[in-house]
Amino acid sequence: MSRQTSLLSRNGIPPCRDQGLEWIEDPRFAFPFLLRKGGYGYVASLLVLLHDAGENEQQLAGMAGAIAEGVAVVMPRACIPLRRGAFAWDMHGADRAEATSAEFRSSVKGVVGFIRTLQAWLGVDASRTAIAGFGQGGTLGAAVALCPSECVGGLGLLASRWPAVASREGMRYLHAFIGHGVLDEGVPVEAAGHAAVQLARHRAGCTQRRYLAKHELTPQMRGDFVEWFNASWLDRTVLASPLASAGGGLWG
Repeated sequence: MSRQTSLLSRNGIPPCRDQGLEWIEDPRFAFPFLLRKGGYGYVASLLVLLHDAGENEQQLAGMAGAIAEGVAVVMPRACIPLRRGAFAWDMHGADRAEATSAEFRSSVKGVVGFIRTLQAWLGVDASRTAIAGFGQGGTLGAAVALCPSECVGGLGLLASRWPAVASREGMRYLHAFIGHGVLDEGVPVEAAGHAAVQLARHRAGCTQRRYLAKHELTPQMRGDFVEWFNASWLDRTVLASPLASAGGGLWG
């Protein structure tokens, strides 16, 4: 049994039988989204994946099946249509997501509310919620993580810029993964170094990886993020939670 499949089952959370994705459009939620169900009866953790500008929720769907059982994986569709099948969180693009953009600020507010609704629906708190994204999606995810609302405890930046938004000091609760291609022509690799410096300034934990790649979500980048989430972040959050100590009682 692999580490990611044994992680939750040894704590009383049975493996998820349905690895399929479900498309959900519900007025309770700010965005329509794809859902990889985290199991039945109990959700150990929530992972929200945000796609890049010019893409859609399917961009990150390939990672969902590799995420540990017991985790609900949610992939929302951005709110600004660009063309058929392509959407954005901000019209300025992945390399221009700034606090001065009304669309970007609106998206940050919308995603924070979206996550709060998901948490209430799934019964998951902020300490067991992570957000990650590629390109513009990662920049938006970082802006959400920096919000004073503290609605997430984990962050994945995949070929993304650090957002130019105001944030509070001190984020020891936040742990992050940064993956970036050294040949990225859209978001230069220097952006990854800047993000790492900012995370250190906020006293947040950080794991970094570099790839011989352009602005692309490579199989190695996807795999490294999944490994970090399953074997590092999930262990730290789920196994340290009061619910985990209940053992077999987690499901009823």
